[in-house]
Amino acid sequence: MNMFTRKLLEYGEVYFASVASLNDAYDCRPVIVVSDSDDLSERFEILAEKLLQYLSGKVDISSIPEDEMTRFKDRAADYLMSMVDDHGRLSESAMNRLTKHWGVLSLTDDPSSNTMWSYYGDANKGVCVGLDANSFPISHAVPVQYLDDVPTLALREVPLNDLITTFKTKSYSREREWRVVKREAGSVQMGSSSVREVIFGCNCTQDDIETTKTFLQSFGSRAKLLKVVRDSGRFGLEAMKMK
Repeated sequence: MNMFTRKLLEYGEVYFASVASLNDAYDCRPVIVVSDSDDLSERFEILAEKLLQYLSGKVDISSIPEDEMTRFKDRAADYLMSMVDDHGRLSESAMNRLTKHWGVLSLTDDPSSNTMWSYYGDANKGVCVGLDANSFPISHAVPVQYLDDVPTLALREVPLNDLITTFKTKSYSREREWRVVKREAGSVQMGSSSVREVIFGCNCTQDDIETTKTFLQSFGSRAKLLKVVRDSGRFGLEAMKMK
């Protein structure tokens, strides 16, 4: 049992992976349309003006000369323009800056998925941990939508972070993934009571099962114990309660 599994079982500690570490080349890479207007420069001048209004509420800018304020507004507009291509779409570099620090927690609603056990369950020798869907941050999970084509989104749509991170190609649809997104990658502890089930893979050794059971007992875990078994009549798995 590795350190991450121990922390998950004992403290309900889940990890939000950085967007840059995700394995799908198209993950978090929709087409972001900034504006459907041909006059982008005018729109960005308005945004720069709003930026100044925002700053005036945070710091005292009354002593800054008017010509310097004008130059600042022009630079702000130029910076905003640099993030957009000729078609009014957010550039890839701007997307990287936008999502640079975001963290993504990936979950599934199918603990008996042969695909998931094969890819992420140490070839069916590992464990799957069932978490309380009402516990924060799991309660904020959003189902991933599986599409044929890269989606096009408008920048004005909110919440943009959920929209960007919850689209994937249909080739991943068997994962039945749900996601939680936060502004920074890293760990969040939910408490051991959020761990409701521990499901052992069909190839998990008896020694590993006993080690895990002893560890759970050491801090009074009340999680249900299940084991995945092969269905004799079809290519499928089923999680069965252990005696």
